[in-house]
Amino acid sequence: MKSFSREAGSVRLRPMTQGDEALFHALYTDPETMRFVCAAWTPAEAAERFRRVLQRGQESALANRYLVIVEEATGDPLGICGSSHYDPVALRVEVGVMLLPSWCGQGVGKGALAALVDCLFQEPSLLEVYARFAVENSAARDLVTRVGFRPNHAAKGKKQDRLACEWSVCRSQWNTGQTTNNGVTDVQCNRSY
Repeated sequence: MKSFSREAGSVRLRPMTQGDEALFHALYTDPETMRFVCAAWTPAEAAERFRRVLQRGQESALANRYLVIVEEATGDPLGICGSSHYDPVALRVEVGVMLLPSWCGQGVGKGALAALVDCLFQEPSLLEVYARFAVENSAARDLVTRVGFRPNHAAKGKKQDRLACEWSVCRSQWNTGQTTNNGVTDVQCNRSY
């Protein structure tokens, strides 16, 4: 299993563990947090999906990375980020970030997303990272823009939900660890196998 801990300013990303179930439930059962994703899950649905996430976390696939965003100084959990929907033909993967409401709008998402993209692009078989979000989700659009994503014009030709848009960044456009992309400098991705 590949795992890593990644620092981004005062934020650190670490693999999700059994001890993160309360955070997972808090995010996925909250109607406000889930308003642009889908209907909030019931506690039973969240418990079952958390169990599956932990099982998938034992795999090394690019599509199954769920990481907890923690404040470096305190170790407090701030949210979750991760990757899903890996396309082995196009060599691209989808990413997402969910923060506890008290941490929204404080720059946490930017540091976490930039660190996640840096780590994903360390995989030689990956050429593109993308995010899909509801058209009316201006916070998501602002976040991916600040990190360096651009509208994916190629996606417009594909069959998509009319309520979602897709933004992406390609490996050739991304300078891992450079302040020009993400405001994160001199950060190493530690992986264990």
